[in-house]
Amino acid sequence: MPRKPITTSVKRLADENADLRARLAEAEEILRAIRGGEADALVVPGINGDQIFALKGADHSYRVLIEDMNEGALTLTAEGVILYANRRFAQMLKAPLEKVIGSAISTWVALESQSIIQALLIKGRDEKCDEQLVLTAGDGTPVSVYLTVSKLRVNESSDFFCLVVTDLTERIRNASIAASEKMARESLAASDQARLTLQIVVENLGKAEQALSESLIKYENIFKNVQDLYYESRLDGTILEVSPSIEILSNGQYRRDDLLGRKITDFYADPGERRSLLVALRERGRVTDHEVTLKNRDGALITCSLTAAILYDAHGQPDKIVGSMRDISERKRSEEALKAERGFMRTLIDNLPDNIFIKDTRGGILLDNLAHRRFLGRQEPDEVAGKTDRDFFARELADRYINDERQIVESGQPMIDYEEPTMDTDGRPRLYLTTKVPVRDSNGNITALVGINRDITDRKKAEEAIKTSLQEKEVLLREIHHRVKNNMQVISSLFNLQAGYTLNHECREILKEGQTRIHAMSLVHEKLYKSRDLSRIDLAEYIQSLAVHLFNVYEVAPGHIHLDTEFDEITLDINSANPCGLILNELISNALKHAFPNDRTGTIKIGLRRRTGGAVELRVADDGIGFPKDLDYRQAESFGLQIVNLLVNQLEATLELDRTNGTAFTVVFRELEYARRV
Repeated sequence: MPRKPITTSVKRLADENADLRARLAEAEEILRAIRGGEADALVVPGINGDQIFALKGADHSYRVLIEDMNEGALTLTAEGVILYANRRFAQMLKAPLEKVIGSAISTWVALESQSIIQALLIKGRDEKCDEQLVLTAGDGTPVSVYLTVSKLRVNESSDFFCLVVTDLTERIRNASIAASEKMARESLAASDQARLTLQIVVENLGKAEQALSESLIKYENIFKNVQDLYYESRLDGTILEVSPSIEILSNGQYRRDDLLGRKITDFYADPGERRSLLVALRERGRVTDHEVTLKNRDGALITCSLTAAILYDAHGQPDKIVGSMRDISERKRSEEALKAERGFMRTLIDNLPDNIFIKDTRGGILLDNLAHRRFLGRQEPDEVAGKTDRDFFARELADRYINDERQIVESGQPMIDYEEPTMDTDGRPRLYLTTKVPVRDSNGNITALVGINRDITDRKKAEEAIKTSLQEKEVLLREIHHRVKNNMQVISSLFNLQAGYTLNHECREILKEGQTRIHAMSLVHEKLYKSRDLSRIDLAEYIQSLAVHLFNVYEVAPGHIHLDTEFDEITLDINSANPCGLILNELISNALKHAFPNDRTGTIKIGLRRRTGGAVELRVADDGIGFPKDLDYRQAESFGLQIVNLLVNQLEATLELDRTNGTAFTVVFRELEYARRV
């Protein structure tokens, strides 16, 4: 096939080439002047080369250059508000330029890219950074872009951000056009080189499309796997899109397809909440942590925290709503339970009779109960909140309280149950039992002080009265024991006088035995009279005194009969001590009278010990001639043994006789309880 003439095409391309070279030379000259400080402008590197931003005093031509850029260019405040944007950026957003300028950059960033833009703005304060993200155009369509962020220092106190936004699809299209022109020029020289260039363009286009596809897949995966619920709806509430996480939020009662096309108000427990949301969105354009209550298929209520924003169409009109929801039902239940518990504790504390208060480390009242406020002469919490003891007490008293509490805060040591004098609202002295302890935070630092005190004025008066009464009764009881002992000694003296008036030996012995029994009882009262404890007697000391007395009564010659004792420390009350003393008197007297006839020598052993379980064992043994084998001590006609058996029964005790190596009587008993005997 014959080739067509290409003269006209070559000439046109040559003219365009010359024009482009001239424009390039002009641009290079401008760029050189700016970089050399000959022009009032900033040179900021961008993803497609250096970008020129006109500053104060810059020539109008530089602003025209920025306006004609293929990339979007904008300036942000440190808070993310758009101060300036070129027309190209507005075209990307399909929104009027006047709507873009003055808005927050986050308004135009898709929900799934919000974290990316925030991270870029934080990182951009220290260094230049870039990232691919998705914008949301005014008509709601997503726009994949590549964003470069640089910090712009305007003055010493203000920082701004320069952003260069490259539309990925536009970049691909421009690259394709440039490659086509290059291919046409090079095709005039060599067709092989043209084919190679075309192949490179196709490959670059494929890579760009692959990157775009991977980006879309990434955001689709995020959409499918996000735990919070993501949704889109029209202003009338028609649901356009909802993430699969609806199954998690509804506990499996709804699927994504169940909601598409339905009205979102069908799922509100109170449709009025939807109307309130729309009002808030129209006023602010965006809401965060807005609480709504949804109803599940089974009627159960789900409390959610909602974040939503309005998307605008190409004409700047509200088009639809995008948002995310998070189930906070469990958190709300916990908050309600905590609120109820606090109410219960507050009611409980307010109704306790003790004064309870919490103060900060400087002594200011943070919290107290009703009893404490009444103690201060107040009724309402705000009447005491933040005030110190100096607002309620005399200076000297207040300073003492404050110094005590300062010591607790500084040392970290509590003050437990100490008596604290004070004055009531009428100026009368009162006494309080007080406990104050420091409160620590999770790091162990003392942040407050808790105090509890109780009015013990009346109790102390009662205790003093009881103490006085007890002292009086103690004196009286000692006097009684003393008089009983004296009376018994009088009786014993009468027996002794009576014995002096009879020559009958048997009568004299009977009177002597009566004297020993009276002395045994009198000795109990004597020991109680001299004891610190008027209700109990030291049994070991009593036995030792009784045995020595009986040795003297029966005129035992020194070295003739030896006394061997082994005692545990045991005390008895008077109810058990009297019968125990009489039993000992009879057993020791019996041994002294009958165990060692004809001046026979020997030993009397007296043992006293506490058995396991608490029972008392009393043992009187001698190595004399022994107890008669044909005599039953339980049926003996002897008055002394009859007394022993009678008193053993009174003590609810056991009595055992051991005839091995002499005679040994063992009495085992438990201390009598007076109430049981009554």
